[in-house]
Amino acid sequence: MYELGIRHALNLPVVIMGWKGQRLPFDISNQRAILEERDFESIPRNIELLESFISEAKDGSFYKPMDVVIRSGILERASDELASDNLLRVIADEIRDLKDKVERKHIGRLPSGIRKRHIVRGYLGSKQDRKLLHQKYLEKGGNPEAWGKILGTPIDDELYEKTIGWSVTQWREYVLSQIVPDTDENNF
Repeated sequence: MYELGIRHALNLPVVIMGWKGQRLPFDISNQRAILEERDFESIPRNIELLESFISEAKDGSFYKPMDVVIRSGILERASDELASDNLLRVIADEIRDLKDKVERKHIGRLPSGIRKRHIVRGYLGSKQDRKLLHQKYLEKGGNPEAWGKILGTPIDDELYEKTIGWSVTQWREYVLSQIVPDTDENNF
């Protein structure tokens, strides 16, 4: 894993191979890998797959996680810095929504224990978006102490099934539907 991390950090190609039926560690399970039998009859198929991976890598077609990190940072920064009525902001938000949907579909293939580590906060957009949502939450009479609990709600199996494919907007509506009134009874 250490050597794989170095190759990824330097944007160098790598071929991941494992046994057929082997479960890869969660942090590399989204990467393309050769998972075939390792017996004498499987040698020609493994050679064919290995040659294919190497050929694609020579053409520059291989997973580059550092590019993903950079693109995510650029997208987050653009979304944070642009005004909410700016066309580029709208496009950046749409791209982020699509990225979130793809990631959520991937999360759905993970064991439920992994999925439960994800919380509502992760689906609400940028920090600036969450600040605006917090203001709206308070304007609608939400309890400030309940805000953190709502954002920290784990995405368990039931909530995950209910929210598959939701956009950031739908997640914001969900949060506003969870308003706990700010009353004197709640603040003592």
